[in-house]
Amino acid sequence: MKVYVVMKGYYSGRHIAAVTLDKEKAQLLQERFDDGDVAEIEEYDTDNVDDAYEAYKLGYNLYFVGFDDRDKIYLLCEDKSINGEKEQHNWDTHRYYVWAKDEKTAKRIAIDRHAMWKAQQEGIS
Repeated sequence: MKVYVVMKGYYSGRHIAAVTLDKEKAQLLQERFDDGDVAEIEEYDTDNVDDAYEAYKLGYNLYFVGFDDRDKIYLLCEDKSINGEKEQHNWDTHRYYVWAKDEKTAKRIAIDRHAMWKAQQEGIS
């Protein structure tokens, strides 16, 4: 299932303006909230876990996995401060938050997602 989050603001003022399961509604809300303070849509894929509470009940943990600019994992840790799953791409690093039962599974999921992202960037996928 995909979740669309409309974000507004910059830096410490960045906040969630709206959340929807419908991409078209997210785009309409983005236009509505784009009033000089840029509104952006972030898309999250919840995979097989519908929400954080369900993941918690199933015994999943949220892991943060970071790749450096050479596609090597530079950080893999359990993150108890985040409630959800997201994917971020910066200039020289790629970071993924994934729900998984253990570190080994989290690493595999992040590697798969990173490979998919690289394929999309190269026009393969």
